[in-house]
Amino acid sequence: VVLIVLLTRKPETKEEFGRFKGKFDSYNNVASLNYNRDFGDQFSISTSYSYRSHWSPEEGTSDSNGNSISFRINYGYSAITIFSLSYNYNENRYKEGDTISSQSASTGIRRYITELLYFNGRLGMNFFSSSNNSDIEASFTGQIDEKTTSNIAFFKGDRISSDSEDIFRSWRVTGGLTRELLEDLRSSISGSSSRISLSSWSPSSPPW
Repeated sequence: VVLIVLLTRKPETKEEFGRFKGKFDSYNNVASLNYNRDFGDQFSISTSYSYRSHWSPEEGTSDSNGNSISFRINYGYSAITIFSLSYNYNENRYKEGDTISSQSASTGIRRYITELLYFNGRLGMNFFSSSNNSDIEASFTGQIDEKTTSNIAFFKGDRISSDSEDIFRSWRVTGGLTRELLEDLRSSISGSSSRISLSSWSPSSPPW
């Protein structure tokens, strides 16, 4: 079981979303439980459950809590190629409002280009009442030396907001560098560029 406490600051503009202007503080608690098992040399499964709670002292935001369940099957086609199938269920309940839930199914691949460089790709569908949109995710991860790895990734898809009863469609590009300083200590640096837009879902048309 992993418990993570995060403090985040999110700059959002009234002109873009019609909801917030300036910066606001929000707090998130996340508890998760994960299980993995191998079946022979080629197959493995992984499943996880997480519970999260979100609150903010700022006006115009909404406290919420939610659950997520995921299940994935991995198939080792060869020593350098791994295929996967996954299913995710996500639900967010707002303190003063409705509940938004979504289901998604996706297929993925990991392909080793060299011993130190591999590609991850995933294509899936998110299912909401107002629309069914695709998720696309791709990344390259490389090991620079024995203690240093680098990563660059692209993501495009829908995410349920914890701050308000909204679904946001976004894309982002991230890059990072991780360095192992000691056996149990790692340091990392990362940067990202993103674009976010508001989807057409509204509380008057709940999912399902």
